[in-house]
Amino acid sequence: MRFPRFTRTPLVIAALLAPFPALAQMEPGFWAYPDQPGLDAAALAASCETGFSLVYADGSAQSFLLVEAQETTALWLDSERTCETNADNSMTCTGWVDNGDGPVEFQQVTRFLLEGEALRAETLTEGAANDPVVTYPQPCPADAIRAAFRQGMFPRG
Repeated sequence: MRFPRFTRTPLVIAALLAPFPALAQMEPGFWAYPDQPGLDAAALAASCETGFSLVYADGSAQSFLLVEAQETTALWLDSERTCETNADNSMTCTGWVDNGDGPVEFQQVTRFLLEGEALRAETLTEGAANDPVVTYPQPCPADAIRAAFRQGMFPRG
């Protein structure tokens, strides 16, 4: 039996209107990870000027924090991670973090969800007692990133 053409049209339209998985919203670029969704422009810029992650197309990332040391303030490369996308809308990442005492290896799993219009990230870090850490990834404005980089960078070493 052949169905009339118009009966298939709503299915195609419904498929196109279905939301993309939350993880698909994590585009390459500079991201802040505040603990609140939907920061206004000024609060988001302030957050990005003090710390952000540079997320690459493959999901790997480098994170930078603005720190004071040696009588100056500059960006510090505080972590690097490589990530693999999982079938359940999560990413498993391995890498290192340096909180000032030298690099320490870590592994974490971050699950991405939509909370209303906001992207929500729940991160579990192997061996950490304060899991999960909940953040709301938001793309940084270009002016805030330029302002952060104007502070300079501490060399790794």
